[in-house]
Amino acid sequence: MEEKESESKVCGVCGSRLIVDLDSGELLCPKCGVVIKDHVVDERPEWKAIDLEDKQKKVRVGAPMTYLLHDEGLTTFIGNKPYGGSKGGDFKNIKAASSIVRMNSEERSLVQILEKIDDLSKKLSLPNNVAETAAYFVHSKDVRLFLKNKSQREISAALVYLSCRICNFNRSLKEVSEAAGLKKKDVAKYYRLLAQNFPNSSIKRPTVSNYVTKAANLLNLSTKTERLALAISSKVEASKFSHGKNPAGLAAACIYISSTLYDEPVSSDELASSLNVTSLTVRNRVREILQNFNIIVELDSLK
Repeated sequence: MEEKESESKVCGVCGSRLIVDLDSGELLCPKCGVVIKDHVVDERPEWKAIDLEDKQKKVRVGAPMTYLLHDEGLTTFIGNKPYGGSKGGDFKNIKAASSIVRMNSEERSLVQILEKIDDLSKKLSLPNNVAETAAYFVHSKDVRLFLKNKSQREISAALVYLSCRICNFNRSLKEVSEAAGLKKKDVAKYYRLLAQNFPNSSIKRPTVSNYVTKAANLLNLSTKTERLALAISSKVEASKFSHGKNPAGLAAACIYISSTLYDEPVSSDELASSLNVTSLTVRNRVREILQNFNIIVELDSLK
């Protein structure tokens, strides 16, 4: 007998969590034996798979819906290999005709910018939610009207950067611009236009802790150094001292102090390069933090 837990229902008699007996089709209480329902639908597939490859062969549903496709993945595509009695030449003609009829000029433009967003997201190793957020904006009617007669390369880069800010994923404007092969000022111009025209987007300011984690990963710092730097950054960010200051510079200073205390020195030039700030900024922020905060570390924690 196979049993499946029901997470949302409990027994009205004894309060125990109900389970589903898939063999008998009953929803019952395993403690007092009360049968709540006797015709539960078995949602399992009627086939069995030995391994992942076997499962992929037998599954009868397509890929999940995604905003990275102009039709969100609902269109049927003609493959590259003819089946049945179709000849090679006829098959190619059918496929070419299908690609022409399937999309109008507006949809082709949409496909092009979505492809640019997808390629840029892969270059920057962005998580799927960031790419999907950028693609979601492109599907919006207001944004599509805004995109008319504008450069797709700059717009796609600006949308990716905007999505990074919304999803609180740490990628700088310089990194996005370089990955797209564009000038920073051009991407910044379109980003400002997007932020001004669509102010309802919950754009989040990058936090100091985000930059601390990023630099610690890039420089392969130890866990204890990163943990202390995060503790310092949380105190710095919670104070008025951080107002108006570049969070990347503050993060570099926190890491510099933490690595020095743990005898894992990192040069200010390395920190500056990893976070796209100047070494002078790092040294100035270190001096200001030490002047404004009392950093006390127990000797036992340094071992």
